[in-house]
Amino acid sequence: MGLHLRCRPAGTPISEELGQTGRTEGNVWTELKDLVTHYWRPMLTLSGLVIALDAANCTLLSPVPTCLEGKVGMGSRGS
Repeated sequence: MGLHLRCRPAGTPISEELGQTGRTEGNVWTELKDLVTHYWRPMLTLSGLVIALDAANCTLLSPVPTCLEGKVGMGSRGS
């Protein structure tokens, strides 16, 4: 959605200002390529953190309802 809105900036204050100064924005795909090539390391680090936290979340929190139902005797609605 954001990429679609970014591709069609006509009528926004920024595009009007760029038109008045004679400057233009670059192609969206070129900017995306530049973003990926220049910031690949932080993007890779954040992706790794998201995957690690998701795996830890699933590993640690998935057994909790089963444990509460079996050992504590709490019903499925309470857990």
